Amino acid sequence: MKPLAVSAVALLVAACVESKPPATDRFKTNLGMKELMQFVIDPPADVFWGASGTIITAQGEEDRSPTTDAGWDAAVSAAATLAEAANLLMLPGRGLEEREWLAYSQQLADASLAGMKAAQARDKEAVFATGEQVYFACRACHQKYLFGQ
Repeated sequence: MKPLAVSAVALLVAACVESKPPATDRFKTNLGMKELMQFVIDPPADVFWGASGTIITAQGEEDRSPTTDAGWDAAVSAAATLAEAANLLMLPGRGLEEREWLAYSQQLADASLAGMKAAQARDKEAVFATGEQVYFACRACHQKYLFGQ
């Protein structure tokens, strides 16, 4: 009787366990890399970069840092969006699943999160510095994968 009860419990447990689909079946990566960059990654990067630095014109130097709460909020939102968008680069089936690709993507996510914190603190020097880190992450990846080796 005991072996029968153990078998019945084992079958019951097995029936209750939900099987997970393979990782590539769980994620729907409908956009190609060009579209992902154009519509998802580039827009928040441009907003974040636009919230720092200076422009030198004939009239003098113009600080591009936000001057309103809405401007700072836009910089925070852009950095947060960019950090999450960097995770899209690491999804199975999205990009190249080699170590360097994942490292560049993680570097972008980390720099963007640091940028978000800098914008939340309304620290224009830190926003500029983290914007540089974002740029270098993008540039390194583009040099290797966009332009080839």
